[in-house]
Amino acid sequence: MTLCKRVYLTRNIVIPDTFTPNAGSMNGACNIKYLNSYLNCTVDVYNRYGENVYSSIGYRERWNRIYKDDQLPTVTYYYIINLKNGHNTLSGFVANIR
Repeated sequence: MTLCKRVYLTRNIVIPDTFTPNAGSMNGACNIKYLNSYLNCTVDVYNRYGENVYSSIGYRERWNRIYKDDQLPTVTYYYIINLKNGHNTLSGFVANIR
């Protein structure tokens, strides 16, 4: 079963707070709806130790929960998204459930 609870942080951005890594499912990679509208945005994801496990400028390549060629463990990760448009930085968590 695939879980994906949506959290609406702004009018235009839809960020899942839970997803499962089922192969071939729509949640195989973290899909942040409408983020592709912000071409210069930055997205950073950190583990509980503060280690950056994903970073991008724009969101062309979705976060697939792979870090250093290994699948990341089932824990909570923390994100910071800067839309680079004068709005507040978005931050929160996403739970990786297997």
